[in-house]
Amino acid sequence: MGYQMKKDKKESEIEKTALWWSHIGQPIRPGGDEIRIIEEQLPTGQDISALILGATPEFVNLLLRRKAKKIVVIDHYEPHVKAMEILGGQDWSSVEVVLSDWRTENKNLEKTFNVILGDNAFLFTRYPEDWKNLSRILHGYLAPGGRFVLRSFFKPTKPFDFDHHLDETLKRVMEIRQEMPSDANMSIFRNEIQTCAQERLWLSSMPGPAVPRGRETN
Repeated sequence: MGYQMKKDKKESEIEKTALWWSHIGQPIRPGGDEIRIIEEQLPTGQDISALILGATPEFVNLLLRRKAKKIVVIDHYEPHVKAMEILGGQDWSSVEVVLSDWRTENKNLEKTFNVILGDNAFLFTRYPEDWKNLSRILHGYLAPGGRFVLRSFFKPTKPFDFDHHLDETLKRVMEIRQEMPSDANMSIFRNEIQTCAQERLWLSSMPGPAVPRGRETN
């Protein structure tokens, strides 16, 4: 009876966690153009061997779709991993799970991966000591030529004044139109307006590779 109660409680926790996260979208969870940008950073012309810091279902499903040769998820809490598998809605049977704090070095993972993905992997770590130590550990997990791709979002240190930004953008546009009114400058005009809108919309979510050139070969 005691075992069954523990099992039921664990399953209930998994279901509740999956339900809670199902109501969360961007920028807390990755999606849309962010996934496209991350996919562009994946290795090409070779089998993908990937480590994911945390059970991010969008990353796991991306790698499954890309038919990665090896997918390893490192997360410290098994019920969370199970909840994310439910949320992902795909067959994760080929995914290896390492139950561990990724700040703790695992010698078995050294020089194993050609890409490491992280969604806010540094969010709850201390700066700068944990950042330095975690960067060292992850660098050791990369095979020569591998790369670490980090998704994160930050609150601006200064409040963003959109009205002021729009005024400055329109001033630049008017200067362009007065100097060289041509079809080419109309293209610049459109780009200025588009950039203005994107800076507003993407303020809370800025994806990109943390190590564009990858691990240097010694």
